Amino acid sequence: LRKDRFIGWYHSHPFDVGVHSNAFLSGTDVNTQLMWQLQFGKWVAIVVDPLRSLAKQKVELGCFMAYPPSYDPPKNQGPDGNFDTNTSNLTTRWGAVYNRYYMLKPTFFMGSLVRHNLEMMSRKHLWIRHLSSTAILEPENRTELPKRINALTKGTTDQSLSRRSTKKSEEALAESLNIRYFFCLLLFFSIYLSFSLASIFLQEGIVCVISRDIAVEQCIGNSGQLVKNVVFNASLGSQ
Repeated sequence: LRKDRFIGWYHSHPFDVGVHSNAFLSGTDVNTQLMWQLQFGKWVAIVVDPLRSLAKQKVELGCFMAYPPSYDPPKNQGPDGNFDTNTSNLTTRWGAVYNRYYMLKPTFFMGSLVRHNLEMMSRKHLWIRHLSSTAILEPENRTELPKRINALTKGTTDQSLSRRSTKKSEEALAESLNIRYFFCLLLFFSIYLSFSLASIFLQEGIVCVISRDIAVEQCIGNSGQLVKNVVFNASLGSQ
């Protein structure tokens, strides 16, 4: 008998490659996963998307666990922890029982020998992969870009509202100052103001990082497209 310690089970969803990954749990999968969890406690369901893995040249899989039958999850929350008021989006991405399981974050590791062998095997095909693929034109990236920009816009709007609220609170506090309590309130106001400014600066930093990442990503993608046009288009290349 093998003495390996089993920690879960896996199966594949070899469906057509679409906008989203096919790593999710169906109703039957959730029932199977729940049966194993009730028997062994810690038990993980791994779902592999083989066709998408081949198309994207990277491993596409999901790790999941089922909620206990007595647990009532938050409404409109997907297995990844994100909320969506449109339930059709949740069912399209995560299946009909999206509210009965949750996703775990997987990590990968490999030894130095395995990494060396993989690099040797993929080195001569790496340039082909870069020329034949364009990340910014992939359907999922084209769908997610407007959402990322909307989230960025909402973040800047929230900052503006936060600043107005902070300014109004400061004015109201200044109007209520009394000479008798001036020094005590001055100390309290200094502490309050420092925390407010720290929060605003932190939010600005996050918004700046997100906007920078989006801009750099689009610049790199469009620059790559221009280079491909110059290399492969004879009329542009002659110019």
